[in-house]
Amino acid sequence: MSMDKMLIDHMMNPKNYGTLPGANAEGMGKNPANGEIEEEIAAKDECRKLSDAVGKDAPQLAKFFDFINYQENYHIELMTEALAHFEKERNG
Repeated sequence: MSMDKMLIDHMMNPKNYGTLPGANAEGMGKNPANGEIEEEIAAKDECRKLSDAVGKDAPQLAKFFDFINYQENYHIELMTEALAHFEKERNG
């Protein structure tokens, strides 16, 4: 199985999902069909704005926000591909 198919399978059929006894942290899953792509786009836009705002005075911080923006692009791409794959599977 290719890495892309593995990622899509994991996103659509997560393993190790649920509540762990004694857990001291909580994570939020992503569901591209429930508006999560729009949430990622909004986060990406905020990171771009922050990078622009601090760029002149704090170039290292601007690089950090640029990196986060890059990660958001990656998440958006993964979720878009997973959603397309899920729709294809569902529609035969």
